[in-house]
Amino acid sequence: MTAVVADLGLTAYEVAVVFPFHLGFDSGMRILQVGPALGKLAPGVEVGRQLEEHFVIETPAAATFAAMCEAPSSLVVFRARRRNTVLRGQTIWYPRQNALLFLCSPWLTSTAELQRHGLSLADFAVHDPMADLLQVLQAQESTLLDVRKLVSKLSAQRKEQRAAGARMAALYEITRILGVGASVADVAQQVLEQCIGILHFPVLTLWLADANEQVACIAPGAGSAEARELARRLTEDPPDFALDVWAPTETPLARRYDAAASAGGRTHDAANAGFPVAYQFQIEGAGGVLGAVEAYGTVEPSNERALLETMAEVALRLGQFIDKTRADAALRSTIKVAAAAAAAKSQFLARMSHEIRTPINGVLGMIELALSGALGETQRTQLETARSSGELLLGLVNDVLDFSKIEAGHLEVDDAPFDVRACLQRAYKLFEPRAAAKRLRFELVIDPALPSVVCGDELRLSQVLVNLIGNAMKFTKAGAVRVEASLLGDAESELSLAVAVTDTGIGIPESRRDAIFAAFTQAELATAREFGGTGLGLTICKQLVALMGGELTVVSEVGEGSTFQFVVRVGKVAQEAPRRVAQQEGAVVGRPLHVLVVEDNEINQAVVRGLLERDGHTVEIVDRMEAAISRGCAGIFDAILMDVQLPDGDGLMATNAIRVHSRLHGTAEVPIIGLSAQAVAGDRERALAAGMDDYLTKPVRPAQLAATLRQLCVVAPPSQRRRSTSLRAVREPVVEPRGQGGGAGPDLGVGLGASWSPADEQAFLGKVAEYADLGDMIFTMARTLATEATARWQEIEHKVEQGELARVGFLVHSLAGSAGTIGFSSVEKASRALERALRDPPSGGPGELAAEVEALRATLFGLQQFVGSQAFTALEAQATSAAPAGTSSAG
Repeated sequence: MTAVVADLGLTAYEVAVVFPFHLGFDSGMRILQVGPALGKLAPGVEVGRQLEEHFVIETPAAATFAAMCEAPSSLVVFRARRRNTVLRGQTIWYPRQNALLFLCSPWLTSTAELQRHGLSLADFAVHDPMADLLQVLQAQESTLLDVRKLVSKLSAQRKEQRAAGARMAALYEITRILGVGASVADVAQQVLEQCIGILHFPVLTLWLADANEQVACIAPGAGSAEARELARRLTEDPPDFALDVWAPTETPLARRYDAAASAGGRTHDAANAGFPVAYQFQIEGAGGVLGAVEAYGTVEPSNERALLETMAEVALRLGQFIDKTRADAALRSTIKVAAAAAAAKSQFLARMSHEIRTPINGVLGMIELALSGALGETQRTQLETARSSGELLLGLVNDVLDFSKIEAGHLEVDDAPFDVRACLQRAYKLFEPRAAAKRLRFELVIDPALPSVVCGDELRLSQVLVNLIGNAMKFTKAGAVRVEASLLGDAESELSLAVAVTDTGIGIPESRRDAIFAAFTQAELATAREFGGTGLGLTICKQLVALMGGELTVVSEVGEGSTFQFVVRVGKVAQEAPRRVAQQEGAVVGRPLHVLVVEDNEINQAVVRGLLERDGHTVEIVDRMEAAISRGCAGIFDAILMDVQLPDGDGLMATNAIRVHSRLHGTAEVPIIGLSAQAVAGDRERALAAGMDDYLTKPVRPAQLAATLRQLCVVAPPSQRRRSTSLRAVREPVVEPRGQGGGAGPDLGVGLGASWSPADEQAFLGKVAEYADLGDMIFTMARTLATEATARWQEIEHKVEQGELARVGFLVHSLAGSAGTIGFSSVEKASRALERALRDPPSGGPGELAAEVEALRATLFGLQQFVGSQAFTALEAQATSAAPAGTSSAG
């Protein structure tokens, strides 16, 4: 019956109040709704019962549902079977529900009959004529004047009810406004407009005790010059909160203007201007009085107490709102500081990782070179001990960095085809020498049903395997270590790979089995002293397994050994993915290579040179981006090892430029392998997107370097070397755009100025002359930088806002080097200025860097305008036509 009631435009409660004796029933004469007072006339009437059980239909004569539907305006008379009481009224038919609503009233002829049925006048609606009739019967001596007084009283009640309803509606709307508002400034005007509807005062103002700003609001229609002038003064003059011009009222938070106590001030002036009635409603919060709402009117309100109580409630809710917004702002500030601290910590660890990895690279590389020479037994033992210690140190660095990534939520897993059997066998072979040295039985068992190639993260799976097998070897003095891999489940698109590592080692007490997965925790303090380690390995393994959709568990008995088992989900591969090495017909594999090494660290130069020359390769070393581009475009190298971070730029820009040159001139694409000591999430993806073929993290393992060169450097006859003849294949610039924008477009310069000077053009022309032997290469590099300028600046601006200043430093350092290589001196200077500002972190936060960031934006916009100008096009055409013969290709 709810829908029927809704069609009246009333709620169920309102229908019950207006028609307390109503009755609803459907076409089957089943009762659907019963008025609250009807049960007294017909005891036992209930929803769901049949109408004929309780009532006899006397009118209409047909006494059918259809008859009542056909004459909805006709009189309908029901008689209660038990009390013989007559109900008179009309029915309303609702076709959508096919139901009738009988709006009726009992027909009573005496007050005794009223009492006999247990009724009172309170059971009747105020508009019910029967109630009026009963009142007349109760007091026949009432005169017509009494009736008029009664009608007047009823009208006043209805008016007050409407006013109370309006106040409640306004209060509800104010609550809604405060619920979606972010600050007092956002909601003040709307709140005051609602308050005007409550008080019916022409002018209101809201002000805060700790702010100089006020908000005034004039009621619609109150357009008098006096009202406008008062509103102007209220927003300019200080409030009278501190003056003794307000007298308390019976309502808390509400005070009334006391003309007798007023000797001046804006409230006194408002009274003299024709607004003698004024109220102040204090806004209180957790810290005391926060401000007030003041109201100015011309006449006294008719129901002062109700109005003041409503306005006091508004002031109370404003106080709660202000407390909430301030708490939210404090929370946001705290979160921002915490996020900045977390980002700074992550960047610090990444930077420290770079600084630590660089000398470790030199140490391990030199040891490896020394071990490849003729040594005595004692010397070899000493060097192998040094190598083991260095590798242990490297493992600790990797653990700390991985743990930092996990803490920050930046560690991600890859999803690419790989040979899972080979992955297991490599991990097994890695520990064969250690097992033999400890005289342990070491077994690897692979389920025959396990496919060779699956989709997943080979690197992370290997990391878990190596950690678990390494732990088993560490804690097992005698007996065996067994690694077992099996196919646990086979779904439509994925497999469940189960791996168990079992040892006969010292075991783990039951009370410590959960603790071993906590960071920096080992089973016992004595264990840590005896076996060493950071206590991070199992924590990292558990997180990695979880990222791969599985769970790492342990079963162990003290003195008997342990079994660590995990199950991960890997994807199916329809057909085994081809090896990355695409061996070309007629290719010559294994001959010495001519390798260009781009590296600025002298120790790393010596290590890489030694490793490559030991394997019979010829090495050429450069230490600047400019030289890397020049030599890389020569077309004489079989491979390039490119350091990602260079003093004058970055290896990504150099790689992009080399790739562009190859595509412009149709020359062979030399394999480029990125090198970096900073293992930060996303670096590998950016390197590959820039055009690198692979990416290695320092310190580079000799076997890893050799394997990568073998994999990528298939040296084919010149006629068969890979070439590119279309500019469509040029990779997009390597940036991290903010949002969906990021092309060279209006983002840098909408409504803003550009910064470019003739000196920039002269510097660029100098670079054109310097790169004359490369033809239009310098212009291609300029267009590339202009294309990616918007996205580069957006990322810098975004990282500044996020407080990731270490990342900003890397970005502007890279940008400065790229711009300097091409000769865009303004961009280089602006980048260097921001880089210098970052070295002395601003005390007031990232906002103090706004000037340097804006200067960089202006120079980048100027660069875009220059590259897009006719002058640039003319210079390009002139340089290209003047280029010496033979510069259209290199090598």
